[in-house]
Amino acid sequence: MRPNPLGPPLATTGCKPQIHNGFSTPDPTCTPGAINPTVTLAVLKNLAFRTGCLRDCSRSATQKGTTYASYKIARPANNNGTNQICELDHVVPLEIGGADTLDNIWPQCGPKNVALAKRYFKEKDLVENYLVDIVNTQVTDHGNSPTYKSSSPETGCSYSRSRKRIARSRATSLRI
Repeated sequence: MRPNPLGPPLATTGCKPQIHNGFSTPDPTCTPGAINPTVTLAVLKNLAFRTGCLRDCSRSATQKGTTYASYKIARPANNNGTNQICELDHVVPLEIGGADTLDNIWPQCGPKNVALAKRYFKEKDLVENYLVDIVNTQVTDHGNSPTYKSSSPETGCSYSRSRKRIARSRATSLRI
C-alpha cells in the first residue's frame, strides 16, 4: 500500500513503526497525519491560543489508546514521569494545526534503556518546539485583531465533520 499523506488511513491494523535516520516514525499507511481546519492562520496569530481545548474533542483518550493495538504494541503500565517509555504522539503537532484524531496519532515508544530526555518522543518534542517557534515567528502579528469562523472565537475549538476534505485543501494551499 502507498502512503497517503494527510489523507485517510489505508490500514488500521498491522501497523509498524519505522526507523528513519535512527528515529522511530509512524507507519504512513496507518497514520498519514491530519490537519484541524479550525486552527486557521487567525487562530495561530492569537497569542491566547492553547492546545488544551483541542485535546480529546474528536476522540477520547480511551479511543486514542486503541492505536497501541493497531501498532501491536502493549500499552505500557506506569507510563508516566521518568518511567514513561511511550507517548501517543501527533504526526502534525497540535500547536501548528494538527488534528487530535486517530489518523494523526501513533504510539511513539523507546528506546527503553536511556534517560527520559533521550527517548524518541522527547527528542521529537524538541523538533516540534522548534517548528512551533518558526510558525509563531512567521504568523504572529500583534497589530491585527483576528476574526474566527469557529464556535470558540478565542481558540478555534470547534471541529468540522468534513475535516479531511478541508485539511487536504489547506495542506495544498500551504504547500505542506
